[in-house]
Amino acid sequence: MFSMRLLLEPFATRLAALNQKRQLVGDLKRLCIEMAQCGKLKAWDELNEAEYQFHYSIVQAADHKKLLHAYDDCHILIGGMFSDYTQFKSGSPPATTALEHLEIVRALESRDPDASEKAAHHHIQHTVNSIQEQFDIWLVPKIPGGFQKVNGSI
Repeated sequence: MFSMRLLLEPFATRLAALNQKRQLVGDLKRLCIEMAQCGKLKAWDELNEAEYQFHYSIVQAADHKKLLHAYDDCHILIGGMFSDYTQFKSGSPPATTALEHLEIVRALESRDPDASEKAAHHHIQHTVNSIQEQFDIWLVPKIPGGFQKVNGSI
């Protein structure tokens, strides 16, 4: 699932920066605030839904029907891939998640496709790295002192 996210979401974010509608940035900022509030309240279901809506809004804003169809077909889950939300409870503080999402919003707000794509990739890659470290599940061999990178991605 995350390998597909690494492929689809940065490209969708690039397109969203180019095709941006005024409402997108406001909606994404609102979702970031919602994520931060849900994290403080430990409302994991709501946090998961807000995060999913954030990413799905960007994919929709890309205005690319085949990309949206591919994303839907992947049955992308954001945070709730583990039924007890362990990744929210023991990972980075939920506010960190909201801040990472704000980096994507800032790049989209500037209408910079390169920065938008890079911010989306960084966010998803960070999630992949955290999951690998947290659950000791490595898609590539673990190296001492950090994460193994292959062409900038896992």
